[in-house]
Amino acid sequence: MDLEKRNIREGKTFDNFIVGESNEEAYQAALHCVTQLDNQHNWLWLYSDTGLGGTHLLNSIENQLLEQQPNIRIKHIHTERFVTSYRQEISQNELTKFKESYRELDCLLLDDMQYLLGFGYEHIDAQAELNGILSTLLLRETLVVFTADRSINDLPESNIKILLNQCKQVTISQPEITLKRQLAKHFSLQRGYELPNEIVSFISQQEAGNIRGLANQVNSLCHEIENTEKALSLTFLKEFYLRWYEKFYN
Repeated sequence: MDLEKRNIREGKTFDNFIVGESNEEAYQAALHCVTQLDNQHNWLWLYSDTGLGGTHLLNSIENQLLEQQPNIRIKHIHTERFVTSYRQEISQNELTKFKESYRELDCLLLDDMQYLLGFGYEHIDAQAELNGILSTLLLRETLVVFTADRSINDLPESNIKILLNQCKQVTISQPEITLKRQLAKHFSLQRGYELPNEIVSFISQQEAGNIRGLANQVNSLCHEIENTEKALSLTFLKEFYLRWYEKFYN
């Protein structure tokens, strides 16, 4: 099925996920989910700092499953949106329909689980509802994949946590230098620039915070290249980063 007809961005697929030592285990675990959909024994819990590719992998799972099975019943939702939708359905007396829409799924992808589980009693009603949904999906052997910014062990105690303990847990670490080089090349090529190796090497050694931050740096650099008559050099690059760090770290 054509990605554009589904309104799916090509940048959120397995083919466009840049793999390195820091994220290879998570990549392989996510890929396993789509290749073994009918033989699922464990849910998957991906955890990492923000901006390291967990949501990209959720999108990749969704896109690949839709390519394989266009009629698959799949939902990908941020847990903040889950809470909002749950309370809207209560106010409109549509809770039964809401429950059925989740319990009949073939795959559920939940993003940023710490939002739902990290607020004490603030979302206790939504937690209870999700616990019931997950219990049903577990009995139906439905694939569920979660992202979060912490491991299951670091979550507050709850009934959901008991269910989550059967998840396969995989962490995504900060990218190593080799991966940062690959990413810098990838992001620059997306903007139409093939940067020299010495430039790529210099970029990969800079503090970026996360992959999203590195992408922002490369995009800003490409923007400056487009709007200046100066030749791209290490001197130009050092001047760019001086301005960058002054803007974002001061």
